[in-house]
Amino acid sequence: MAKGAADAGFHPAFAVIGDSTFLHSGVTGLMDAVAANTDMTLVILDNGTVGMTGAQPTVLPSSRIQTLVMGLGVDPNHCHVLSAHPRHAAENADVLKREMAHHGLSVVVLVRECLEVAREHKAATRASAPNPSPRGHVMKFDIIVAGVGGQGVLSVSAVIASAAMEEGLQVKQSEVHGMAQRGGAVLANLRLSDDRSPATSSPTGGPRSFSGWSRSRSSGTWSTSRPTAR
Repeated sequence: MAKGAADAGFHPAFAVIGDSTFLHSGVTGLMDAVAANTDMTLVILDNGTVGMTGAQPTVLPSSRIQTLVMGLGVDPNHCHVLSAHPRHAAENADVLKREMAHHGLSVVVLVRECLEVAREHKAATRASAPNPSPRGHVMKFDIIVAGVGGQGVLSVSAVIASAAMEEGLQVKQSEVHGMAQRGGAVLANLRLSDDRSPATSSPTGGPRSFSGWSRSRSSGTWSTSRPTAR
């Protein structure tokens, strides 16, 4: 599609494709663009994972995609391999702007490990590491967030869950929101653990942390949960 747009006179023309899709159906399209020196930029998102079928590794490792691309005839001066980490966003943007101004074919490979696979690797590393506790204690932290619709209770619980998963922790979450329009009761239970905990909701008397954003809603939740920390 990007080649067709470029051939029709549109500039700039960008094509964005994942690494696994590029390897099984994008290589021939790039060969065509090389042959015509099409005025376009191809961006390959390389996370080393076939996400559409279950996070299997790609047929070629990340280190060989640049070799393949240049082997097809892409000018090495316009073939870049960059880290896709947010800390490199500004410099990556500069490279993309330069290639956008270039009248000819260019390829940018943005590399970063799939976040889901990275979480699995962290969890596996934690599981295989020796437990520092002499009693083999499993870390478990229960959280209750209570309030009413419109206060962001569910959004906050989602942020907490995402941050915990980034650290390789197991997260289980349940919500009670029913008619969660403004004024309706909203309750989120989270369990963070370094092991696969069987229970989802915080048991009575169990939560270690309680956040209440509505006096009426929080007082009822507080009386039934009796958290050990606030």
